[in-house]
Amino acid sequence: MSAGLYNISAEQGATYSEAFAYTDDADVAIDMTSGSLRMQIRDDAGVLILSYPTEIVLTITDAVNGLFNINILASVMEGVVAGDYNYDVEYVNGVVVERMMEGKFCVKADITKAL
Repeated sequence: MSAGLYNISAEQGATYSEAFAYTDDADVAIDMTSGSLRMQIRDDAGVLILSYPTEIVLTITDAVNGLFNINILASVMEGVVAGDYNYDVEYVNGVVVERMMEGKFCVKADITKAL
């Protein structure tokens, strides 16, 4: 099964939070009960920008129905330079690794700054 292509738009200095469903090509939920998730965001040169579990919070909210959340705190997003990056999310079950989704992770510049 090929990874789903999904471009993410996030804002510098703001919390990023979004819910997703891991499904197969027929849109049937994939059970994630026995595995875990991992995610990295990198620039075009391959330099690591953000990673799970250091800066990215991945939470499986309903394993049987393949539901999970991606969260990045505002304090973390504040330190990310505005621009376009690449990311993927992988499901790890023992020695089997499946790339679930991938795409661009676009960070829009913050206008309002803390005083």
